[in-house]
Amino acid sequence: KTPWELDSALGLPCLKAAEETFEEGHGVYAATVKEAQEYADEHSGDVYLVAPLPRMQAVVGETGWRAEAAVCLGRLTKENAPQIARLVLVANSQGLPQVKEVLHWAVKQVCLGAWWATPHRDLILRTLVELKDAEALYIAGKACPGERCVRPLADALVETGCAEYLYLAGRDWPAEHFTPEIAQALARSKQAHYLYLAGKDWPDGRFVPEIAEALAKSGNAEHLWLAGRDWADERFSPVVAQALVETRDAEWLYRAGLNWREERYIPQIAQTLAETKDAERLYLAGTHWPDAHFNPVIAQALVETKDAERLYLAGKDWPEGRF
Repeated sequence: KTPWELDSALGLPCLKAAEETFEEGHGVYAATVKEAQEYADEHSGDVYLVAPLPRMQAVVGETGWRAEAAVCLGRLTKENAPQIARLVLVANSQGLPQVKEVLHWAVKQVCLGAWWATPHRDLILRTLVELKDAEALYIAGKACPGERCVRPLADALVETGCAEYLYLAGRDWPAEHFTPEIAQALARSKQAHYLYLAGKDWPDGRFVPEIAEALAKSGNAEHLWLAGRDWADERFSPVVAQALVETRDAEWLYRAGLNWREERYIPQIAQTLAETKDAERLYLAGTHWPDAHFNPVIAQALVETKDAERLYLAGKDWPEGRF
């Protein structure tokens, strides 16, 4: 076992590498909590939280660090994890280099649902903004009661560009916490699934036209169809219908003709479906589409496919006036 000396200034155990060995790649090494726990389990040991000693050289990476000297903050247990997490946050605020994954761990030890009520709220806020962990920012912003704290959290969440938590913030944050920049950031994400969900789920006053435009540009046929089926009238835009046409995806063109309300349906949907020469969807359109959506080009396109089975089924199943 390697003996640790007591650092008189900090009052903590300290371990130093041999002099003039740091430049040769030696030093005190530390890893993330996850990696350290795996190593401890393998060797029947314990995990300790350590930090580079101030004013000594250190090299910090994504998964660990190497330093000329380190101080031990304490053994990690389930009981003292919140206390050690606070020590990590304090150390970070005082300029001691920290691995990002360890900071993530430290933030997650704090009850984010009530972080603003703790005496360490300024440390937590600073770390949240620095880390830009979208999930943690969303949870903290949802719970925080004051605008002074919320605005930095919202700005940091916008910088992450994480569509999932931008959408969730728009859905769940109180009105006084939401900022227009969240909607604009979601539009810039180009993530069709969350653009569609925002149009479906966000409260009034948060949706912006750029979300519909971004969904149209995504070219995602399924979510374009879902928007046409589910969005409120004030959120739906003709660009969504036109974008669906441009996908030339027979499955979702057929479904639009089947499910979309007449004021959203455009004739190009039938025309483009006919051009796909997809015999199965042409047959289904002739069987199930309402009269207001059906177009004779569907029947002509089915003929041109020369698909014997669907031609037979059309003769058997299509309503009068379409065969």
